[in-house]
Amino acid sequence: MQANTKSDVYYFINKSNEYIVITAKHVPSTDKENAKLIIDDERVIKEYYKEYYTSGNNYELVFTCGTNANYKDKHIFYYNNRVDLPILNNGTETVLTIKSTNDYFNTNENSDTANSLCSIANSMLKIARPIQYPLNGFDKMNEIENKDLVSILFSNIYYGHNDTTVPTLEENLREFKELIDYHILPSCSDFLETNFTLSECNVATLTQSVEYNNCKKTSEDTLSSTVCNYIPLGNIISVLTYVVTGIFYFTGLICLVLMIK
Repeated sequence: MQANTKSDVYYFINKSNEYIVITAKHVPSTDKENAKLIIDDERVIKEYYKEYYTSGNNYELVFTCGTNANYKDKHIFYYNNRVDLPILNNGTETVLTIKSTNDYFNTNENSDTANSLCSIANSMLKIARPIQYPLNGFDKMNEIENKDLVSILFSNIYYGHNDTTVPTLEENLREFKELIDYHILPSCSDFLETNFTLSECNVATLTQSVEYNNCKKTSEDTLSSTVCNYIPLGNIISVLTYVVTGIFYFTGLICLVLMIK
């Protein structure tokens, strides 16, 4: 067992709708690493991490707290007294949600709370958000909070996007700005003064895509395409029109020549 660990009890419901109780160990974060969760329960490892299981082996699986559950990187995601464990189900990555009987990451007894919380930046944002006149705050702030945009920004700055790409601070801030700009846009269904542009006419379908500039499409009722007000040259109707017109013109020209003779 690693030093400075603290045990906690978790439970979850398996495929047979049975409650499974397990014990996990927590390792506080340091200046270089985030908090960790250690699982050494043989039933869990045998059922959900077969590639690591060997009968009689006291293998411990060590997961690091992150912004998303990731099987390859062994990242877990903590939220609302729950932990998402990344697992493989028939070769497909998914999550197993386990719930703590004692919220380790968020109790007053834990002196490491500020460094352990995966969503500490998001929690600070909820506390520090400005209250606008008269009684309520900015209505889009809830959406920004729910998407954990601030937490993702800090995570990208500290950890990087992945193992191969290390974006600069300016690139991270530009990406964050673009996400904020998108999420604060009003819904087109609730916005009367929409500003949009039309794409080029699709030759096959004779339709144009509607691209909204000052709102976002959140409902199926919002118009996403419209019929072209012209027929492009590459369309079969346009080609046939030119062919028929050419035949009539050529026929008329022949008739005119015969009448003159």
